[in-house]
Amino acid sequence: MVENCISLYEKLKVLKADVAPTDYACVLEVKKKYAALQEGLTRNQKVLDWLTDWEFTVQQAKQLKITAITADIDATRTFLDAIE
Repeated sequence: MVENCISLYEKLKVLKADVAPTDYACVLEVKKKYAALQEGLTRNQKVLDWLTDWEFTVQQAKQLKITAITADIDATRTFLDAIE
């Protein structure tokens, strides 16, 4: 509760925790991004930007322990299919 906080820093910490997305929301967002990346490059997208997005999304999946994305052979196969 913000009312119980003394300092501005404590209030900001409490507010930040209150509005932070849940783990489930983060998992859904990463899965959605991964599915979009599987389609390959979008129109006018640079290859380096797509690769950076791919790497960042896979790293997020590893942090969230989304094994459907991070299983070694599956991730490799999906990447190869996407760049085909």
